[in-house]
Amino acid sequence: MKEISKSLISPLIFGIALILQILWRSVPHSYVDLFNFLSVAVILLALRHGEGAGAIGGSVAGLIQDSLTLHLFGLAGLTKTCLGFAVGLAYRKLNLASFINQLLFIFAAGSLELFLWAGLANLIFAFHPPLESGTFWLQPLGTTLLSGFLFRLVKS
Repeated sequence: MKEISKSLISPLIFGIALILQILWRSVPHSYVDLFNFLSVAVILLALRHGEGAGAIGGSVAGLIQDSLTLHLFGLAGLTKTCLGFAVGLAYRKLNLASFINQLLFIFAAGSLELFLWAGLANLIFAFHPPLESGTFWLQPLGTTLLSGFLFRLVKS
């Protein structure tokens, strides 16, 4: 029974992230960019199951995010695939056992994902992300804190 509940945690995390992402879009516009619950789900999946599961989960979560936001379809899929693969690979290869190291790496990976998404959207598709929004730049911090604490909670 314990093995069944362990195998259901990842789909449950993605389901909760999807529901939270949909509900979060109804808050005032200034706070919408503060958290990306689908990125949290990708990071948790990559930390638990490695880079392969992180990449697959990232592409699925990215396509879900693209369909929810009605932005450029496939762009978030690409960046979240890179996020899931990088976090899963780094957690397996680097010494990220301490909580501070995990938070710092997740922050760096989340920031790179955000810069990659904004850069590709602006460069290739002439779509201008909300760079003037303060909460847009706080998204990696919010995602990092939520991911780090949830990973500690799920891991224990």
